[in-house]
Amino acid sequence: MGEGQRIDDKAIEETIAPTFIHSYDAEVFKSFFQDWNQPIALIHDFLKVLPNYMDKAKVRIKHRFVQVRKGDPLARLADEIEVSSEKFPRLTQLL
Repeated sequence: MGEGQRIDDKAIEETIAPTFIHSYDAEVFKSFFQDWNQPIALIHDFLKVLPNYMDKAKVRIKHRFVQVRKGDPLARLADEIEVSSEKFPRLTQLL
């Protein structure tokens, strides 16, 4: 940041949820394609595979999607960055 500039806390608050979700989407794609040996096109969060590989791709994506989002991913993030449960109540505390 330049001299005299301030951190925009409101902008950070407004972007953290979509950024967090987008990072999970990126993790799904990254882990899905580590051993994929078929032609593929990836742009941002959009992917293309050849029609004869589509069923295989859909099964793999669904499986990885479930694995990445299993449990309470926001609680895992809060724990990793050491945010207390007083500051950010965990889902199990709210139910």
